[in-house]
Amino acid sequence: MLMDKYGDPEVVQGILRQTIWQGMTTEQLSDSWGRPVAIDDKVYKSKTVQVYKYGQTGKNRFSSRVRIENGSVVGWEQK
Repeated sequence: MLMDKYGDPEVVQGILRQTIWQGMTTEQLSDSWGRPVAIDDKVYKSKTVQVYKYGQTGKNRFSSRVRIENGSVVGWEQK
């Protein structure tokens, strides 16, 4: 199914290993890590920034945050 969707064996292997990388799309991220617990959206003049939050550990506390700009992953932090 993933091979039909993306057509790239490296992308499919990364998703199956549940890894993330810079430049991956939000759809690839959701296929790899699942739906986020929460999403923060900010719209700026020249870009849209989203923070996908995973692994809620308390009120507004999460074990992982993935930063997305204009639909592509640009960074993340895991605690």
